[in-house]
Amino acid sequence: MSLTSAIKANIQGDVWPGLPKRFQTFLFFRVKNRVDFKNRLKTFIPKITTGQDACEMSEIIKKARKEAQDAKRSAKLQGLPGINISFTSTGLEAGMYEDLVGEGWDNPQELRKEYKPNKEKERVIDGMIMVTASLKRDLDAKVSEVKQHFLAEEGTPPNADTYALSKDPSLEFNLTRSGNVLPGEIKGREHFGFLDGISQPILEGWEDKQLKEKEPKPVKPG
Repeated sequence: MSLTSAIKANIQGDVWPGLPKRFQTFLFFRVKNRVDFKNRLKTFIPKITTGQDACEMSEIIKKARKEAQDAKRSAKLQGLPGINISFTSTGLEAGMYEDLVGEGWDNPQELRKEYKPNKEKERVIDGMIMVTASLKRDLDAKVSEVKQHFLAEEGTPPNADTYALSKDPSLEFNLTRSGNVLPGEIKGREHFGFLDGISQPILEGWEDKQLKEKEPKPVKPG
């Protein structure tokens, strides 16, 4: 499969090639008003960071590093915030609790309470919006923008600090998880093997990268 701009624009940026993220926040949500949610989701699509956007971010970073190297100074960190979205099976109007347990958790009791169905056996998480950035202020601004998009009263002017909450919001953000890169001497050490090409392998014909010794060979897309 040859890589085109159309294909890049049809892939979420953190699926491929990956988003720059020194900071990231996961906004787990439960849909409350399906009609309103679907309408707001349509206008949310342009805010989602695509593979094409991520490639352009990578070029911005490379350019900044090259300019800094030529000027013999440290490169200025680029904020480059991004947004991706994913859904659980209930978010796609299907039930998958048993599948989830069978895939990753043999004992349902091992699931943390925030990920379990409620007393009415309803899943409390329908999806998750991931927000990333290399600067904390850019992350916070983008998180506020996401919340306003789905929670603000219809017709409210864009203002992340003063918007009026909808009386019948499309969803509720019922769980938030945030993280950042490790500091100091352990900076760059992560528990997933992104750098060794295992967790996120190089795609044949899609990426121009010189492989290091013992790194896995590129794999075919799909």
